[in-house]
Amino acid sequence: MSLPDCFDCKYGGLEHPCRTSAGGYDFAKAGAAIVARGRSYRDDDEDGDDASASRDRVDSPDDWIADCQYELIEDHPALIMPLIVAAIDACETPSDAAFVAAGLIENALVKHGAALIGDLERLAALSPKVPYVLSGVWSQSGSVKASVWERLGKAIGAHGRMSEDAREARDGSPVTVLSEAAATALMRDRIGPAAVEAGIIPAA
Repeated sequence: MSLPDCFDCKYGGLEHPCRTSAGGYDFAKAGAAIVARGRSYRDDDEDGDDASASRDRVDSPDDWIADCQYELIEDHPALIMPLIVAAIDACETPSDAAFVAAGLIENALVKHGAALIGDLERLAALSPKVPYVLSGVWSQSGSVKASVWERLGKAIGAHGRMSEDAREARDGSPVTVLSEAAATALMRDRIGPAAVEAGIIPAA
C-alpha cells in the first residue's frame, strides 16, 4: 500500500515519524499527534498568545502531522478511515473532538465525501461518541456535497451534539446538546475494535 511521503520526510530528513518500525502507517501515533496538535493551539491561546501566531508555530513536536494529514487526504484515500478512527479514539475531551471534526473529518468529507459517508454512517451506529464528533463538522459555504451532508445529518440524528449551531448537519430530529461532563464521559469509548469487527477498517 502506498504511504504518504511528505516534503520534510523526503527532503528534510524527518525520517517518516508516521511509520511503524515495520514500515507501515502508524495510525495510532498519527491520530494521537492530530489531537496533541489541537491541544497545543489551545495551550497557546490560554497563555495569551495571538491565535494567528500559534498557527505559524514550527517548533511543536507534533507539527509533522499537518503535512502528513494533508497528503494522506489528497493522495491516499484508502488510509483516511483508519486515521479517522484512530483520531476519534485519541480524543479525551470535547475540545479534542471539535478539533478532529473541524480538521481531519471535515477536510476528508470535502475531498472524498461520497466515498467515505457509507463507512461514517456505519461507524456512527457503533457508538454515540461518533455522532457527537461528527456534529462538529461544518459545511463551509456548502463545501461538502449536498447528498453527503444530508446523510451525515441522518447519521448524527437525535444523538447528543456539541452545540446548537445551525452550521452542523441536521435531519430534523430534536437537538440535544451534551453537557461538558456527559461529553467527556462519552470520550472514554474506544471504537477501534468495533470498527475492525464491523469491517470498516482492517485489523492492524
